[in-house]
Amino acid sequence: MICEMNVLVCAPLLSRIILASTQQGDLILDPFAGGCTTGIAANLFTRKFVGIDISEEYLKIGKCRSEKLGETGKFLKKKILNVISNKNYFIFGPDE
Repeated sequence: MICEMNVLVCAPLLSRIILASTQQGDLILDPFAGGCTTGIAANLFTRKFVGIDISEEYLKIGKCRSEKLGETGKFLKKKILNVISNKNYFIFGPDE
């Protein structure tokens, strides 16, 4: 199973939408969850998530991606916040 799907492609846009339209602890429903990028963004910003998809394989990928996030979640959240705060750069590397 492929678990290495790029979360950073859509996560900044989804995070911006999630932060603008929900509050911490809210439930987000994604009826076309796919690889669960919305769910990962929701969990990074302390929202609950329910994902539905016709493909059980994609839901397995989403669960795998969410589980692998672990400690990199803090790093990813910081980088997403940099992107959505209108900075014109995106740096990969260890936290400073």
